[in-house]
Amino acid sequence: PALQQLRDLTFHPTDNDHILAYSKQSGTDTVITVVNLDPQHVQEATVSLDLAALGLTEGQQVSVRDELTGAVYQWGRDNYVRLDPAVAPAHLLTVDRGAPV
Repeated sequence: PALQQLRDLTFHPTDNDHILAYSKQSGTDTVITVVNLDPQHVQEATVSLDLAALGLTEGQQVSVRDELTGAVYQWGRDNYVRLDPAVAPAHLLTVDRGAPV
């Protein structure tokens, strides 16, 4: 449901201009998308989430599941990503607010 409307779109800063990060929220459904904009090269970045915009408190971590690969990560405010366009050019992360961290 979060991706079905344009409101509640939040862009999150990264330290690499080739990496775009944004989130969408609808009720308790939250999706974080991180994309490598460079189709030729591996890109690495730190994604700094706006925790308040996600309804999280400072220092809080949540379990996120990459819907493209099935991988599960623990994310907090600052998160390292490495995106290889030949393998996985993006993360499509759903936030599991009920999972223990």
